[in-house]
Amino acid sequence: MLVDQLKEIIHLTPARQNQVCYQVAITESQQAIKCRFTPTIDHFDSSRTAFTDPDLLYSSAMFHTGLAVGQLETWLRERSINYTVNRQITERVSQVYGQAARAIEQNKYWIKEATVAWINQQVREHREPFKDYQYDSAKCHRDLEFLLQAFIGDLAHASNEKTAFIASTFWDKDGRPVSRRQQEVVIHTWLRSLISNWVMQGQAYQGLQTYTGQDCQVVPAEPTGRLWFDYLYGYFIQVLEHGLEQPQQIIRAQWPQDHIEVMINV
Repeated sequence: MLVDQLKEIIHLTPARQNQVCYQVAITESQQAIKCRFTPTIDHFDSSRTAFTDPDLLYSSAMFHTGLAVGQLETWLRERSINYTVNRQITERVSQVYGQAARAIEQNKYWIKEATVAWINQQVREHREPFKDYQYDSAKCHRDLEFLLQAFIGDLAHASNEKTAFIASTFWDKDGRPVSRRQQEVVIHTWLRSLISNWVMQGQAYQGLQTYTGQDCQVVPAEPTGRLWFDYLYGYFIQVLEHGLEQPQQIIRAQWPQDHIEVMINV
């Protein structure tokens, strides 16, 4: 009887915007009923959320999982039912390719300045395909910031979901490119080499920018970290050239096994 009531109460617990923020498993023994709440982002409908970054989604899921447990606790207290709560919450500090991620993080501003300076040189010297090429340097800085942050996040968790999301924004909903493809591909092919062969190796690159200096004191990236970065950037360039006709399998970040258990005495 109590189990049936618990199922109904948990089912009625509102999730954010009717999205699935957590999963609940109820098991019963002679001594207790255990309700295990596990946060999840697997069933989020991206068309109905205000954000799509997986870190933010997970934080939201964890928050609403806590709210659901709190509502269950209130229901139990109102009926003088004894229970205990065990929270198994871990910090997301895993850095699968941490050295590769930190190499980019420590050189983000320099990378953006060097890229803008390189583009300006191509335009100034009328090199193909940049003859008569016009672009907004402020927008370039912004787009590079988004892309570099995606690489940092995916390197830290051996995922590709952030990069895949950023790549998808370079095409509109009708499958049309939002910028000039040929030049974009050349720029990002050059930048991929700059980061992989210089920044991640801690090797000084004689770039054209004069605003900031490259940090060459970084710990060289893990060999497998460089390989993962090359894969991520290769996928991004592929999407630039060909769109989303051949989507990659999304590899999500490895979430910790967070859960909250409510043990109800019977």
